[in-house]
Amino acid sequence: MVQRGSDEAIVLIEIKGFDAKSQVEYLSHTVGQYMLYRSSLRYLEITLPLYLAVPIQAYNGILSEALGMHVIAEYQISLVVFDPQQEEIIAWYP
Repeated sequence: MVQRGSDEAIVLIEIKGFDAKSQVEYLSHTVGQYMLYRSSLRYLEITLPLYLAVPIQAYNGILSEALGMHVIAEYQISLVVFDPQQEEIIAWYP
C-alpha cells in the first residue's frame, strides 16, 4: 500500500532483478513478464495499477537508452526505480 499525504492507494508491483546475460535479454524478459501480468489482471478484471520495479542499475542501463525508453513508452509501463543496497525507492514514473 502506498500512502500519499492523507490519501491511500493500492498498487501492484512486479519486482525485477538484473541478472540476465545481456541488457536486451533483460529487457525482453522483464517486459514480457510485465505484459503477461498486465494481461492477467485485465482478464481477471482487476483494475489496480501495475508498476514494474527495477534496480537503479537497470534503469541507468538499458532502460535509459533509446530502445529501453521506446519500449517503456510504447507499452505504457509504469516504473518504480529502487536502490537494492540502500533498500529504498528512488523514483516513481507513471
